[in-house]
Amino acid sequence: MSKLPLLFVLPLLLTPSLAFPCSQAQCRRESLVPRLPFPANIEVILWTPGKLSGSADSSTVAESDVYFESETGAQIAVTLTELASHFPLTYEVRPLAPFTPGVEYTFRAPESCEQFEENRNFLPQEVAPAPTQLGILQLGSTGRERIYIRGDGGTCTDRLVATVASISVVLTPEAEPWQNVLLYTTKVNGNVWSVSDSLNSNYPIGSSWQGRGYDVLFASCESGKTGGGLAQGVHEVVFEARLPDSTLVLSTPPLMIELSCDVGLNPNPTSPQNKEDHMLAMNADAGPGSGSGGCTCVQRETSLASFALVFGVLALFFAHKKNG
Repeated sequence: MSKLPLLFVLPLLLTPSLAFPCSQAQCRRESLVPRLPFPANIEVILWTPGKLSGSADSSTVAESDVYFESETGAQIAVTLTELASHFPLTYEVRPLAPFTPGVEYTFRAPESCEQFEENRNFLPQEVAPAPTQLGILQLGSTGRERIYIRGDGGTCTDRLVATVASISVVLTPEAEPWQNVLLYTTKVNGNVWSVSDSLNSNYPIGSSWQGRGYDVLFASCESGKTGGGLAQGVHEVVFEARLPDSTLVLSTPPLMIELSCDVGLNPNPTSPQNKEDHMLAMNADAGPGSGSGGCTCVQRETSLASFALVFGVLALFFAHKKNG
């Protein structure tokens, strides 16, 4: 047998592995805001129902099928109002009776994607007045690193060498009881900053790709590839926030942040380098690098084609050896 086929196949093993194309998520994960403890005098809870891929959003949920049930079995009825012009479909859920602090409640509602259903248990805390001041921004880790960003359609996720700056809000004492309720918007140079790390990402309303009250700004350090980031230079950053039942928008003082690729490596990377770990981190809704993407696809870089080539080379090798 000729050595030519073996010499032809071997270089293929040295080529970069192929990435699987991005497929639609199996379902859109249910989302409840807030999920974590909140003051018992909360007026509105936001509910984004889960949805199986290929099925249409439905606004036919009956109010009688949605309620809160206390640990003693008492039920609190609600009113449902669909948020106008909001995707994905999200409801304002208004309890028709107050919660009792320290009593556990369970949210009852139809669900089409039960394997990705939120934890529906709530434990309201002591009553707290609505905040009138938000807090200040705090700059976290900065530097160059390889981050995960939204893919271009061919893949769920892309990677980019970028200079990054992580930011978080330090809340005022009056805003702290509402930290899990506040709906945040990040503005950079007066414009809304909204990015994701996957085509299938699904973050809770009022939360960034890094979590509630956290965000990461970045600028590309790769020639000809922006990744949807900012330009290098100085940028003015502001966090805005409001309660779900309020039109009063609270704001932090502006923070000036410089993004430059002429810096060292980030000592505390904002994106875990292991994609599997990153997807697991998406299931939380509080803390740096967290989100609630849920049913996102995972882009695996080990190509099936590479495994096929390995077996092909082994077959050619043994055939060549057998033929002398």
